[in-house]
Amino acid sequence: MAELEAPKTTEFAETNPEPSQAGPAKPPTKKAYLVACAVIFLVLTLFSALVAGIPDEDDVMVIPTDTPLNDGDVAWIIVASALVMLMTPGLAFFYGGMVRQKNIISALLQSFICLGVITILWTIYGFSLCFGEDTS
Repeated sequence: MAELEAPKTTEFAETNPEPSQAGPAKPPTKKAYLVACAVIFLVLTLFSALVAGIPDEDDVMVIPTDTPLNDGDVAWIIVASALVMLMTPGLAFFYGGMVRQKNIISALLQSFICLGVITILWTIYGFSLCFGEDTS
């Protein structure tokens, strides 16, 4: 039985195209994927804020001056916010320890970006939930 041999080619250009020739499209990088996800998240967050509605002048919450805020409630909100602020670096370091060395900065930044997004959402929605009028 005769063994089949591979044909020998001497022309290198035919088997390996030059870099200037157009080839198949490369898949997006992880950075492009993360940027796209962040943009989509921000667009959805802003869209949900717009769907919730921009209050009219009549709908704006006015805190009555005759009933002051409860000092205990305000103190608890400040303490809870401070604990969350202290928790975020610890959570970031925890997540940083679970990824490869090249991805540590990304994991840390994701935690701090979430802290910023949560701060914005709390100022938009959370304050009125905590200190708004009772509906009951």
